[in-house]
Amino acid sequence: MSDDTYGKGFLYCLYEVAKHYERVFWNKEVFNNEKDYTRIYQDFFYGVRDHLFELEIPRQFKDKEIGKIAAELKKVSEGLNWSHKKTEEEFNKFYDKCKTIFILVDKELGVKVKEGSVH
Repeated sequence: MSDDTYGKGFLYCLYEVAKHYERVFWNKEVFNNEKDYTRIYQDFFYGVRDHLFELEIPRQFKDKEIGKIAAELKKVSEGLNWSHKKTEEEFNKFYDKCKTIFILVDKELGVKVKEGSVH
């Protein structure tokens, strides 16, 4: 994808990805009688994929853990196909990677991170 329909940047694109998380939990409530939430996770990954195409890893982060994790997130968007059903475990791993990036950026900026007890 070469245009900026879904945004471009680093933190901005991760922000756009984060907006999709709430939808997963809302969908699980709506479809709470489902035995398998595979489709909900599949939809999540297809929804965030567009925001990852233009995720630009800043040069100062490329060789650091931040850049490596961000590159892993981009790879998720590149290899999606409908034949691979996404799982809750994959969703949670993806979420944890995004969270780690935000924490590491705070640390790079000299901000002390303290996670809250309410999530």
